[in-house]
Amino acid sequence: TGHASRLDRTFGEKFGDQAYAVEELTAELCSVFVLATVGLATDGPRPDHAHYVANWINAFENHVLPKLGDRETASLRVDDLVAVLGPLWGTRHKTAINLCGAINTVFARAMRLDEDECPRFTRPNPCLKLLDKLPRITPPEPVNHPSIPWREAPALYKRLTEFDSQGAKALRLLLLCCTPRTAEVLGAAWSEIEICPPLSNQPWKGIFHIPAARMKSGKARDIPLSAHAVALLDTLDTPRDGFMFTGKKYQLRDGVRRPRVGSINMDAMSVLLCKELRVPWHVHGMRAPFKTWATDNKKDREAVEVALDHVVFKGVEGDYTRTTLLERR
Repeated sequence: TGHASRLDRTFGEKFGDQAYAVEELTAELCSVFVLATVGLATDGPRPDHAHYVANWINAFENHVLPKLGDRETASLRVDDLVAVLGPLWGTRHKTAINLCGAINTVFARAMRLDEDECPRFTRPNPCLKLLDKLPRITPPEPVNHPSIPWREAPALYKRLTEFDSQGAKALRLLLLCCTPRTAEVLGAAWSEIEICPPLSNQPWKGIFHIPAARMKSGKARDIPLSAHAVALLDTLDTPRDGFMFTGKKYQLRDGVRRPRVGSINMDAMSVLLCKELRVPWHVHGMRAPFKTWATDNKKDREAVEVALDHVVFKGVEGDYTRTTLLERR
């Protein structure tokens, strides 16, 4: 719908700007309505959809409505918006940016309504000059997630074997596979696992087929599984027709909050690291030890980068390179 011949929608240039915030909310609401239309939302809203929309509602209730809730939309000026966003701009900048995009959506919608529904605007959208009235914020330097030194990874893995929880086993699989992102393991389904025949002469014992929908790159990929990884999967007692790691989630049915089985939450691994093992490392930092180990030991760089799902072959070279380097990995 962003194409000029369709709706010619404007997309954000970077995360957090107004157009990005509007686009993100548009996509989220669109998915809700499409699922409902085609009959895939009969059991109530998806918890992540409901939670996402609830965040927007809570932000309005906490920051906008107390100051502007009794005002007509058409009467609001840029200074009124500054009074709302100014106190948040320096301390909770991301929240302020998201609110800015949401407020802009409200104004854009109001300006398209008939005069009978909403008093007509006699001036431009006040959000257009809002950023000129707020101080320029220098974004903070990105900070990498704390990661375990690779020489200490075996000791961490040994400690994890002392726990029988699904969070511990998910974290063990994350370490054994070396390269998957957290979401790729959390949402893993049994249908994505291919076990090699017993007499196979391949160096791997199974393959983890991760679909494009769960990949950051948007492209499906395969991760070879070692004998240890396959043995770990054998210890899981979850039904073979669903998720490998399951957790109790909730959804609304007929106005009642009911439990359902879903994929495990990342908190299961984070709580294990922080509260049970009391280590400073972050779940998202578990890929770094593999890269550092490979660099320190002068391993095959191309195979390592492909294993990490990084783009190695670009341009024409990428067009002609069809291998996944599975054997080398």
